[in-house]
Amino acid sequence: MKYLLISVVFILLNGCATTERKDNKIVEEVVVQEPKEPTYQQKVYYLQHKVLPQWTYESEGRFLHDLMNNELSQLKDVAGEIVSPEYAGNITVKNIDGQNLAIIVFPKPKFPGDCFFVLIKRNEDAFSYTTYEKSYSFLSDDDNYIGVVGGWSQEGNHLNFGPRPYSDLDSFIKDNIQ
Repeated sequence: MKYLLISVVFILLNGCATTERKDNKIVEEVVVQEPKEPTYQQKVYYLQHKVLPQWTYESEGRFLHDLMNNELSQLKDVAGEIVSPEYAGNITVKNIDGQNLAIIVFPKPKFPGDCFFVLIKRNEDAFSYTTYEKSYSFLSDDDNYIGVVGGWSQEGNHLNFGPRPYSDLDSFIKDNIQ
């Protein structure tokens, strides 16, 4: 709900102010606009590209541990609160035996930027957050182009590893797990 609070403060600070004179007195009228509900696309992006990378890098491994142990209550509760309960109910997690990683499988993306999958992996003492995002096909000459492998660094930088032609989990796993 931090996002909602920030939105309310921003709108209150940027409300429209008008000044008019009445009987030699200056009367100020402040018009405060109701905060607009974020769109579905904005909610999904916020969850996948802000909340989950933050949990990955700031939880000291607890978030990955929960995912690897199929403890999804926190993930689903927050996804239900931010996006919708229906969206949260369709999130699954895939684990691979012997690997220190978890793959979050999201409902089929509706908009560019929405993730098909997120791979969270522990590499020695560091973590990685790799995404497979639906994207615009005109960004590539390849007609089979579906999405982009990307991610987020611990410093908050968006990463881009290029376009890919698949949309299935097995291809994502083969492409991103060595």
